[in-house]
Amino acid sequence: TIYCNQMYLGHGAYGVEAASRLYFNKSNTQLTLEEAALIAGIFQTPERQSPFLDMKRAIGRRNVVLQRMADERYIAQDVADAAKQKPIVTRGQPGQPPGIAPFFVEEIRKHLERQYGAKVLYESGLSVTTTLDVKLQEAANRALEHGLRTLDKRHGYRKPKRNVVAEGHAIEAFKDERWGRPIVPGDVVPAVVMTAPASGAARVRVGSYQADLARDGYTWTRRSSAAELFKPGDLIDVAVTKLDEPTHTATVTLDQTPQVEGALVAIDNRTGQIRAMVGGWSFGRSKFNRAVQAYRQLGSTFKPVVYTAAIDRGFTPTSLLLDAPVSYSAGGGQTYAPQNYDHTFEGSITLRHAIEESRNIPAVKMMDTLGAKHVLAYAK
Repeated sequence: TIYCNQMYLGHGAYGVEAASRLYFNKSNTQLTLEEAALIAGIFQTPERQSPFLDMKRAIGRRNVVLQRMADERYIAQDVADAAKQKPIVTRGQPGQPPGIAPFFVEEIRKHLERQYGAKVLYESGLSVTTTLDVKLQEAANRALEHGLRTLDKRHGYRKPKRNVVAEGHAIEAFKDERWGRPIVPGDVVPAVVMTAPASGAARVRVGSYQADLARDGYTWTRRSSAAELFKPGDLIDVAVTKLDEPTHTATVTLDQTPQVEGALVAIDNRTGQIRAMVGGWSFGRSKFNRAVQAYRQLGSTFKPVVYTAAIDRGFTPTSLLLDAPVSYSAGGGQTYAPQNYDHTFEGSITLRHAIEESRNIPAVKMMDTLGAKHVLAYAK
């Protein structure tokens, strides 16, 4: 029961009751046999078997469920056969995207379940107040998305994984779930490739909008033509920079969904309250919360310990530190010469700037100045 009431069933719906209202605009107690079988089938891969996304796949999966019901003697074979012939008639609409802080909400849910038990959590109608700051959370979402997209592009372009023509769709008739929600400049959205010539701009479609993807829109790929990147029917990501409503045209640049992951958590130092949390690229792609479940990279995480010890010894954020080459004897005739990540030196900088930019050499020098034993005492 808990599984059926809590598992994800596509488009932001969790549990069979939410799915019933999403797909059929009715309570689950009012579902027909074939409607119930459809929802049961969606459990396997909700993002691919939703009737809003792929009706053919949804019908095929529904029929598998109906046949299994007959095989297990929950229904008669003739009842199953009759239900298989019925079309899927959806009456709902794809829901809004998941809330702005799904990783945060899941942490709250797990905490409440540990604290009060599943029965109280799911049956007692709790009212929960959290510390989330909506504006900070939205800023955190944007910052992590921008950072991961930028980092991912530096590792090169990957060929599209999906081609709608190969799936049996017509390019002109294909619809993506994302196109059913508002699109504004700045959004990164799916686009279906209409043409991909060896010279000149590619033509793509984003819902009712069409756009030319010129070479300056994909220079980061280091490819000379659209034909080297994709073919008609490929589903790609584009960043929308401009929309012209009267002509239904758009200006776009090529993007791609990052494979790299990241995390962010913002804590109010005064109260310890969590104001924003992002646990990864997408809660739908992976529910593993890297903000609280992943092991931290030790290197730069240790710098605040060093500077905390420094502040308590009389240093201030405006104290000047020297970011310049330095070397230490490492014993055995070897030397240790730390480097900054960018292999440059900035000279005299403030302590605040050193920690903001995570400069390695000032941190090493500060540790040497304070003494390793003193800093390690703070760490413990």
